[in-house]
Amino acid sequence: MQPNQLVRYAERIEKALGLIEAACREGEAPALADVASAAALSEYHFHRIYRLMTGETVQKTIERVRLGGALPLLASEGIMAATGQSGYSTSQSFARAMKARLGAAPSTLASDASAREAASESLRFPVPADKAKTAPALAIEIVDFAPIQLVAVRNVGDYAELNSGYDIIFEQVIDQLGEEGISAIYGIPHHDPAAFLADELVFDCAIEPTQMPGDASGLSVIQTPGGACLHMVHKGDYDGIHEATDRLYETAIIHGISLTDDLPLLHYRTPPEVMPVEELRSDIYLFLAQD
Repeated sequence: MQPNQLVRYAERIEKALGLIEAACREGEAPALADVASAAALSEYHFHRIYRLMTGETVQKTIERVRLGGALPLLASEGIMAATGQSGYSTSQSFARAMKARLGAAPSTLASDASAREAASESLRFPVPADKAKTAPALAIEIVDFAPIQLVAVRNVGDYAELNSGYDIIFEQVIDQLGEEGISAIYGIPHHDPAAFLADELVFDCAIEPTQMPGDASGLSVIQTPGGACLHMVHKGDYDGIHEATDRLYETAIIHGISLTDDLPLLHYRTPPEVMPVEELRSDIYLFLAQD
C-alpha cells in the first residue's frame, strides 16, 4: 500500500473521464473496454471504482455528457443536428433520453433559453444514486487466502436468480459424491450489477468439492488466486452481498489499496434454506496487488 495510491485512483478516473468527453465531442460513445483501459484497471474493478468515485455508472456519464454537448445545437441548428452530436441513432431516441433525464422535450428546450440553461447546469453533475440498505458488516481486514480448486457452472442473468445455476452443480456433484462431497459454496461475479442490465450479468456458481467429480461434463474447473486479500464478513440476506462488496471497494479507494485484476470471490457459509435470513453469513474477498 502506498500513501499516494488514492491520488492514482483519482488520476485514473480523470483519464477515463477525459476519454469519455473527447469521444462524446465527436458524437460517439466510447467502448467501455477502452475507457477501462484508459484508467489502467480491469473492467470489473473499473466499473465499481468509477461508480463509487463519481457517483454514477460509466453509461450514465456517457449519457449525461452526450446530452450536455447536444443542448447548444437545439436552438441554433435544430433537433437533427443535436441528435447527431449526441450520438443517438434517431431523433426519437434522443428525445426520449432528454425527457427521461431532464423532464423536458427537445422542442421545449430549443425555444426556452432559461430552461436550456437550467438543463445544462443540471447535466454538469451526476444524479446521486440511491444507496441500498444492507445488513451491517463485520470488521474489514487483510487476510491471507490459500488457493483452492472449485468446480463451477456459469449463470447468465439476474444475480437475484442464481438458484438454477447452483441446482445444476449441486445435482451433478451430489449424484457422484453424495452430499458430503460438497465442502463449501462459492460464487464469482463477473459484473457490477449496478452498471449492467440484469440479463447481461455473468456469475460462476461454484462449490469446493472434497474431491474432483469423475464426470465433470458441463462443469468448469476454476483455480482461485491466493495471497493477501481485503476481507469482510457480510451478515444477512445474500441478495445484499453485492451492495456490501461496495464497502470493500470504498475501503480500497480511501486507503489507497492496490488490487489485482482478479474477480471478487464470495464464500456462502450456509445454504439460505437452512438458516434464518438474519443468521446468514458470507465472506467477501478482494485480492491485493503486491506494491
